[in-house]
Formats: sequence, C-alpha cells, structure tokens
Amino acid sequence: MTYTLYRTERLGAGLAGAPLGTFSDFESALAARDDDLLAQLERQPVPRREITHVILGQGAMGPQTEHPVVTCAGVDADHTDPAGDIAATRTWLDALRGRQR
Repeated sequence: MTYTLYRTERLGAGLAGAPLGTFSDFESALAARDDDLLAQLERQPVPRREITHVILGQGAMGPQTEHPVVTCAGVDADHTDPAGDIAATRTWLDALRGRQR
C-alpha cells in the first residue's frame, strides 16, 4: 500500500500538480504533511489561513481514497512573534500525533 501526499488550494479543489511525495504508510505521509505545513508557515507566516493537503491511499473508498487534512494556521499581520506561533503550531501537531522530535 502507498499513500501519496498533495498540497491543494482549498478543500474540494481536486488534485493538481506534482505530489509532494509517496509513502509506505499513512503516518509517514501525515508527518510529511505536517512538515510541509510548517515550511509554508516559515516562508509566509502572515496571514492566518487554511492550509489544505490530501493524502491519497487506502481507505473506505478503496486504494484511491482521498484523506483531506486541513489546518487553520498563521498569524495576524500585527503579531510580534510569528516564530513563537510557528513553534507552538509544531508542538501542537506533535502532541496531536503523539510524536517527539
């Protein structure tokens, strides 16, 4: 079984462009998704926005099931510590997934 990770413009936008990677298990695809979310925030912390990915792989609809993963993240333009918010987002994602870095 493989799981392929895509970045999407918004929920329901469909899969377009090259995948970010193909993984042997869902957890690895999810970890790569979280890393991509954090990289997007580091490049552009403002504005607060919805960041959407789809993991395509085995699920209730068979081997091509779309598993959307959406997070609202980022900071307001007047925020003084975007790096701190990004670090807090990383900590939250790791705790949510039961990971330690």
